[in-house]
Amino acid sequence: MFRIRQVPPSLLLMILAALAFLASPALRAAEGSPTCRVGFATPYHVVDSQITRDAVRTADGVFTLLAGTGYPVGRPGVGVLVKASAIGPEWMNVYGGEFDHGFTGIAELADGTLVASGYAFDSIYSTDQRLWIIKLDSNGGILWEKTFGLPNEQTGAYAMTRTTDGGFIVASLRFRFQSPVATPMTWVLKLDADGNVEWDRTFSGGVAHAILETADGSYLLSGGQPIPGSLYSRVWALKIDRRGRAIWERVYDRQIYVLLESGLAEAPGGYLISGKEFLQKIGPNGDLLWIRDFPGLTFNTLAVLADGRIAAGGTDVATNNEHAYVTVMSPEGDKLIWANSELLSPSGFTKIIPLQSSRTAGLIFAGWAPADAQGLSFDLLVGSLWEY
Repeated sequence: MFRIRQVPPSLLLMILAALAFLASPALRAAEGSPTCRVGFATPYHVVDSQITRDAVRTADGVFTLLAGTGYPVGRPGVGVLVKASAIGPEWMNVYGGEFDHGFTGIAELADGTLVASGYAFDSIYSTDQRLWIIKLDSNGGILWEKTFGLPNEQTGAYAMTRTTDGGFIVASLRFRFQSPVATPMTWVLKLDADGNVEWDRTFSGGVAHAILETADGSYLLSGGQPIPGSLYSRVWALKIDRRGRAIWERVYDRQIYVLLESGLAEAPGGYLISGKEFLQKIGPNGDLLWIRDFPGLTFNTLAVLADGRIAAGGTDVATNNEHAYVTVMSPEGDKLIWANSELLSPSGFTKIIPLQSSRTAGLIFAGWAPADAQGLSFDLLVGSLWEY
C-alpha cells in the first residue's frame, strides 16, 4: 500500500529560490533595536508542489526535519519528508498509496528514529480518511506503519509531539458522520515508541491544532470550538494529565473565522496561544492574562527565547497574498523588537525553532515558498535568521 521514493534535489531551483529570498526587502526593526539577517534559505522541490506542515531539529543540532504534503500532478497526494542541513539535503523521500496521503507532524524519538503522522485515504470519500502514523529509521526507511479510525468517521492527525517517556502523543480530528449531531471533535492518542496505544481519549469541546507536553508532565492542547451554523470558532484550550484525564478546559471569547491552525508554547507563568490576528497568554489554570491584536497577521508557530522574549511566525496577508512573516516581541507581547517585511509571495512560515550560540540568538524557520514565477506551485523552505 505504501511506497518510498528517494528524490534528488533540483540544484537550479534551490539556487534560484535562495537568491530570491536573500534579495528580498530588508528586515525592519524599531530604531535602536536589534535586527536580524538571513543565515541561509534553501527550498526543496520534491514533487510538483508541496507545503511544509511541521518541522523539528534533530538532537545533534545539525539537521532540520521537514514534514508536509506533496501534490504530484495527476496523482494522489503524498507525504513528503526532508532531512535538511544548512548546506543541503541529507535525503528527500515521499510516501503514499493509491489515494491521498499527507503528513502534518514529525518527531525524532530518543533512540534517533523518526515518527511522522498525518492522514491516509482508503478511497476518494472523506468517510475513508484515517489517522496515519509511520515510524522510520534515521535515513527515512519505513520500520512500520499504522492507521487508526473506524468506519463512517473521518480522522487525521493535526498535531504531534514526542514525550519525555520515549513515546509520542497525537491530536487528531475525529468526525463521526452517523452521530445524532455530526460535530468535529479531538481524538488524543498516547503511544509508545513501537506505536502501541497506551491510552486514547475523545474530547467533544473543540478541535485541537496544537499540542505540547508541559513542564509538569501534563499535556496542553489549543485550537477552536466550532460555533454551530457558522464558519467561526471560539479559541479553545484543554489541559489533560498524563493518562488523558481532563484537568481543565477553557473557551475564550475570541472568535476566529475558519480556524485551521494554532500556535502554542509554554512561557514563564503560563502558556501562549496564537492564531489568526491574535496572541494571548493564559495562566497555569487557563485564566486569560492578556491578549494582543495583530490585524492582518496569522501566527501559527510560537517559541520563547532564552531571555523570555516571544518569537512568532506565520503569514502576513498583504494585497490578498500571503507573505512569510516572523517577529520577536517583548515577553508581554506589547512591543515588537524586530519583524520582517515581505519576503517571497505567496509564502508562509509553518514552524520556528530557537537557536542559541555564544554570540547571538537566532531562529530556524520552516515553511513554503513559490516554486515558479506565477506562484502556482510551492516548495518546502528551511533557513535561519540571526539577530544582531
